[in-house]
Amino acid sequence: PGMSAVDAGRASKAKVEDGSGYIYIGKHPIRYQFAFHSDDAGNVRAFGFNVDEEGFATMKTAWGEPLAYKALVNDELAWFNPTAKIKATAESDPWNRTDPKTKEYVDVPGYNVRFQRYMPLADVLGPDGIVQKPLIGNGVAEINARLPGALEIKSAAQNKADIDKLGLDERTKKQMEALGAGGASADIVLPETETTAHHLLVQPDWKDQKIVKYSFSLPFGKDNAKVKNEILAQVAQSLGKPLSVTQDEFNKDRWVYEFKGAPGTKVTLRSDILGEGWTLEVEPAK
Repeated sequence: PGMSAVDAGRASKAKVEDGSGYIYIGKHPIRYQFAFHSDDAGNVRAFGFNVDEEGFATMKTAWGEPLAYKALVNDELAWFNPTAKIKATAESDPWNRTDPKTKEYVDVPGYNVRFQRYMPLADVLGPDGIVQKPLIGNGVAEINARLPGALEIKSAAQNKADIDKLGLDERTKKQMEALGAGGASADIVLPETETTAHHLLVQPDWKDQKIVKYSFSLPFGKDNAKVKNEILAQVAQSLGKPLSVTQDEFNKDRWVYEFKGAPGTKVTLRSDILGEGWTLEVEPAK
C-alpha cells in the first residue's frame, strides 16, 4: 500500500486495469489470485487475497489473536503494525477454488484478507493530530496546506450516488441518513483508523467559510464492550482524565465524557445514535 499502481504492476508483473492489478500464482487447475486496488491518486490503497481456514490458523499462530469489531455492516478481524501504519483485516468469505485432490471446483470456508494503510488513533489524538492541534478557524486554504487532498466537497446528488453504490438495505440507508449522510458536504477524509472502514470521515460545521467545530466517529460494534472501552482508554491516555462524566440526555444507559482540549477548545466523547461507536467532537470552550 502507498506504491503507485503502475510501479506495483511492474514489480509484481501484474495485469493492471483502471488502477487494479491481479497477480496469479500457479496454473490451472490450481491457481491463486492476489489483487491490489488504487485510490483516486493512482496509489495502491489495498492488497488482498483469499485464504482457507488452515491458512488463517497459521496467520493467527504467527500474529496472535486479531481484534474483533464491526466496520459499517461487516464483522471484521484485524491485526495492526502501528510503526509501518499497515493493518491487515479479515472477513469471513467462502470462496471457490479447485480441490487439489479431485481437481473439481468446490466452495471453501475461509477469509478475505486485505492489507491497507491506516492512521493509528494515537496519531489522531496525539500532539500533532487534529484533536490537540484543532482545525477550528481553518478555511479551505489552511486545510489544503495542512492536509493536502483531504478536503472533499460533494453535492447531495454525489453523496446519494455513493451511498447507493454500497448496496445497503433500506434500513441501513435510513440509519446513515439519520447520521447526516446524503446531503451536500464539505468534509475532511483521512486514512482509516483501527476500527473505521475505508477512511476517517471528519465532518466540520462551517460559518463564513471557516470551521467552527467538527466531529468524527470511532466504531466499536454492537455489544462490543472490549473495543468500546479500549477506545475510551486511548482518548483518556491522550487527553488526560475527563473534566466531567454525565448521563446522556436521551439515553440514560450511556455516558458523555468531556475532556480539556487545546487552548480555547473542549473535546466531547459520546455514544453515537446506534450505540455502536463513539462520536468525538471538538468545539470552542464556552
